[in-house]
Amino acid sequence: MRPWQRCDVDGWTITALPAADGTGDPQLSWLVERGDAAVVHAGDTLNHGWWWRVAERAQRPIEMAFLPVNEARVRFPHRRPASPLPAVMGAREAVIATRLLRARRLVPIHYGAFDLAPFYVSDADALDHVRAAAAEHHVAVQTPALGQWFDVAQAVSA
Repeated sequence: MRPWQRCDVDGWTITALPAADGTGDPQLSWLVERGDAAVVHAGDTLNHGWWWRVAERAQRPIEMAFLPVNEARVRFPHRRPASPLPAVMGAREAVIATRLLRARRLVPIHYGAFDLAPFYVSDADALDHVRAAAAEHHVAVQTPALGQWFDVAQAVSA
């Protein structure tokens, strides 16, 4: 799919969203809608100016934003010179993106899973940084255990 392309599959509406990471590779995030709710799921992406457009194009309220928070810095051999800037957003950017999306809550992703120094180095305190930024910006955060499944409808009603 291409950015902003939408498809309907068995009662689900799925929209490919533009995204950008710090390695320059094409990226997509996803708006998934069904029933009365929607979720945004982003993989490795930086903060960008499409959040407002996503909120405007959603056909339902965005209940949850699954956003990366690890602020990884990369030093890949095929990307020279290495950039000191993060290749993916961090906690503060994810919290602000959640607000711009007008999402009810943030579900932090891409934290605490792995670190492959010196090639891929994540913020070791990402979840603490999420909690601090969320408190500052009045954003609700849902943090299921790593690898745990949870019911979005149930989490929304909690």
